[in-house]
Amino acid sequence: MRKFYSLTTFTVRVLMKLIWNYKVYNIEGLRNAKSCIIAANHLTWFDPPLIGSVTPFEIAYLAKSELFKYRFSSKFLLKVNAIPVKRNQTDTKAINDVLNVLNTGKSLLLFPQGGTNRTTIKPGVGLFAMKMKKDIVPVFVKNINKPFSCLFRLKKTMIIVGNPIKYETFAEWELSKPNYQKLAELVFSNIMELDNATN
Repeated sequence: MRKFYSLTTFTVRVLMKLIWNYKVYNIEGLRNAKSCIIAANHLTWFDPPLIGSVTPFEIAYLAKSELFKYRFSSKFLLKVNAIPVKRNQTDTKAINDVLNVLNTGKSLLLFPQGGTNRTTIKPGVGLFAMKMKKDIVPVFVKNINKPFSCLFRLKKTMIIVGNPIKYETFAEWELSKPNYQKLAELVFSNIMELDNATN
């Protein structure tokens, strides 16, 4: 792990402990993962740094292109492996950047919902996993959108890591849009089921 990335994730973990009172469940699910897609529910803009900070290896993730307009923010985001993506359109460059990341053996964080608190599921997770033959690690994030309750220790932010969905599960599926969507919905279902893991 590069020094800048390591320092950034350490800083985020300190903030998370002080403000969000976080706890990770089944961290072994991430420690044992290599060159995979991490798929999570999306509650706030802070989800990527939160998940990145507790993952024991560097990951890449998508970030809206508007965040790269300014020199400082662009430089910082690129250093922490953010990939700019243009929203509400097919961004060929972003797709190619994602494929390159996965092709080099790195891991990628994706949100099946596409944006925060959306109910529709986008096929991207399925597309990239099937095309690049990657395992998918589901992650459920809870209470990060309730910072004041966490700050006053009324709640705890939880990061719950599930068992990986192995590539072998869908290896025989035909590469098609319906199957990309089908896999993305299966992944999101697995993510949401993790809400019961700590009850």
